[in-house]
Amino acid sequence: MSLRQAATAAAWGLLAYKLGTLLVNAVTFPRLSHTQPHATLPDVSVLIPARDEARNLPQTLPGYLAQGAGEVLLLDDHSTDETAALAQAAGVTVLQGQSLPSGWHGKPWACQQLAEAARGICWSLPTPT
Repeated sequence: MSLRQAATAAAWGLLAYKLGTLLVNAVTFPRLSHTQPHATLPDVSVLIPARDEARNLPQTLPGYLAQGAGEVLLLDDHSTDETAALAQAAGVTVLQGQSLPSGWHGKPWACQQLAEAARGICWSLPTPT
């Protein structure tokens, strides 16, 4: 057998192995059920620190609101655009950010304020940069 024939046979063998693995996985792996999520999760708070996010909020807020969390809080961190108005119009509770204390950085301070205001378990969601 030539080297070329051996390489071709090895490639076909590898392809057969990969296809076999794919078939076994397709047959044996568990599937997610199509059950409906809980209507509300009252012990969960979704926290969104935001500054000048008016461009992104129309795309991101519907997904956050659809999670079924007990509350969705957005901290408007001194935005110069329509961030707060868009969030309120979408049904999000908007908090106005307090002035930055000495020794703090912006995002951690915004998250701290949100965590203090939250009533449930907190999920802090990053905003696009």
